[in-house]
Amino acid sequence: MRTGRVPQRRHHTVTIHGKGDKDAAIPLAPRTRAAVEQAVDDLLTGRAWHRSPDRRGVATRPLEPMSVRATGQEDRRRPTLVRMGEMVMRDQSRAGHVLGGAQVTGLADEVTVRDILRTRIRAEVATYNADPGPVFRGLIQPADGVRHSDGFRMQRPRPLDAELLIAAAEEATRLGLLRLHLDGRPVDLDEVITPADHGELAAILERSIVASAS
Repeated sequence: MRTGRVPQRRHHTVTIHGKGDKDAAIPLAPRTRAAVEQAVDDLLTGRAWHRSPDRRGVATRPLEPMSVRATGQEDRRRPTLVRMGEMVMRDQSRAGHVLGGAQVTGLADEVTVRDILRTRIRAEVATYNADPGPVFRGLIQPADGVRHSDGFRMQRPRPLDAELLIAAAEEATRLGLLRLHLDGRPVDLDEVITPADHGELAAILERSIVASAS
């Protein structure tokens, strides 16, 4: 698309290349020309706003700036989609009684067992801290929690520190109080796995793991 002037009328024009290799010059009214120039300038500088389906038509987020080649063609930057993995964790006692479990999401395609454990605990703590209540449902027992059938009963609802619970879990694996089995075989925290290739990660507790001063 090219712009030009019609000298006789002092109007700006837009030249459109149509079928049959023919150009058509369309005069623009002053207000239309100003709007077009502003829109082009905003797109090139990244100031344009994307209209969402908001009923009021309010712009909600800016468009990404566009890079322009020497030919004048515009190349929008496209986001890279990252496929995230997930892993089922099942908690059980040494005798095989199921104590609980979780669906751990947001994992990379390849991840260490340690990262799965940390991701799970952080998610459980974040869920509880969003609205602290009488029961915390998670793998690790807070210092002032008491195990019940529905989770850990808190003496006083309060925000928890995820890093203290993570430290307790990792120390428990070092001492053999928490063992991790991937599809029935023992694994250590630093083993790298592909979640999509496995069924579940079992957390076998010799006893409740309590995070001191959590």
